Amino acid sequence: MKRIILPIAILFIIAGCTTKTSEEIKWYKNEQKAIEEGLKDEGLKNKDILGKVKENGEEFIFYKQDNEDGVAVSVASIGRENDKYAFYNIDSYVQVKDNRNKNYSSEINWETHTQSDKNFIAYTGTIKGKKNYSIQTQLGLVTPYINKDTGIYYYIEPIK
Repeated sequence: MKRIILPIAILFIIAGCTTKTSEEIKWYKNEQKAIEEGLKDEGLKNKDILGKVKENGEEFIFYKQDNEDGVAVSVASIGRENDKYAFYNIDSYVQVKDNRNKNYSSEINWETHTQSDKNFIAYTGTIKGKKNYSIQTQLGLVTPYINKDTGIYYYIEPIK
C-alpha cells in the first residue's frame, strides 16, 4: 500500500507545480483586448503601463502597481496563437520605490519566460533626474527605456 501512495502523492505535487497550460490562458481576438483584460485581472488600468518592448520576436508589457509601501513593477508577455492573443504573466511584483525612504534607489533583475518558452532577463529600477542613464546587463552596458512620469526604467534581453 505504501508503494502506491508515495508515487500518487508525488504525482499530485508535480501536477500542482506546473505552469499555466494553453487551456488555462485566456485568449482574445486582438492584442489590445488581451492587455486590457490582463490588467483588469491584476486590478490595474492602462495608466499603469510603464511601456511596451519588443525583443527577440516577443512583446512585453512592463506595468506598475501602487501600494501602501511604494511602487512595484511586473512584466507580462503577449502570447500569440492561432490569430488570438493572451496576456501571459507568470512573474511576481518587485518593489522599486519605497514611500518610507524617498532616497531609495533600486536596480533589480530577474529571469522570466514567455508563453512560447523563450527565456529572458528583465531589468527595472528607479532613476532621479538623469537624462542619460545606462545599466549593466549580461550583454554589456545598455540604455534602458525610462517612463518619464514615474522615473522607473525597464529593459529586457534574451538569456545568452
